[in-house]
Amino acid sequence: MAISWIAAFKKIPWTEVMSAAPTVVQGTKTLWDRVRGRGTETGAPNASEAQTSPDDVTAAGIDRRLRALEAAMAESKSEAQSSAQLVGSLAKQNARLVEAVAILRVRTRLLLGFCLLLTFALLGIVLWVHGR
Repeated sequence: MAISWIAAFKKIPWTEVMSAAPTVVQGTKTLWDRVRGRGTETGAPNASEAQTSPDDVTAAGIDRRLRALEAAMAESKSEAQSSAQLVGSLAKQNARLVEAVAILRVRTRLLLGFCLLLTFALLGIVLWVHGR
């Protein structure tokens, strides 16, 4: 099972992931700012923008449809803001993941160097003891 995970992680283009992370974070921030800016705007659609049915053209019917459209628009804004917040959170987590992978890569190289150093030291000790 562990071999399949290792193979999967080896196939991930980590350099592309790390180089794309800042772009993803910036794009998410832009999207979040755009959604937040729209959330502060107020303005209900005009009656001409709302689709009216021909069988209910009274003032009360138009008022009901207008209120339904306003409620739907408020719900859409809420969903868009929560979606943008989720995307922002995911982008931040991705950036932290990329940073952690970079740190692990450095630590792995240091560990490999240390293991090579220990291997040469052990080989030297074995040759020294064998030569005596």
